[in-house]
Amino acid sequence: MKKGLKVLETARAGGGGGIIVVISPDDLTRTIEIRKNSPDVDDCINKYKAKMKCNIDIISSLQNEKVKLKNELTTAIR
Repeated sequence: MKKGLKVLETARAGGGGGIIVVISPDDLTRTIEIRKNSPDVDDCINKYKAKMKCNIDIISSLQNEKVKLKNELTTAIR
């Protein structure tokens, strides 16, 4: 996800036309082609950022649950 986002942001900042091939933020098993100067680039960047935020929230939640379960386990062993 980070790589695809970086490719899109770099391409948007650069000049000229052309086509970018990145992994679809909606379906990570397929790739999409987007013109560099297309408004679709901004939409795709926003989707990547939203998906990454969701993934970060899930990871954070899992880390919190891990700490909680680890504490419960060490308390039960004592």
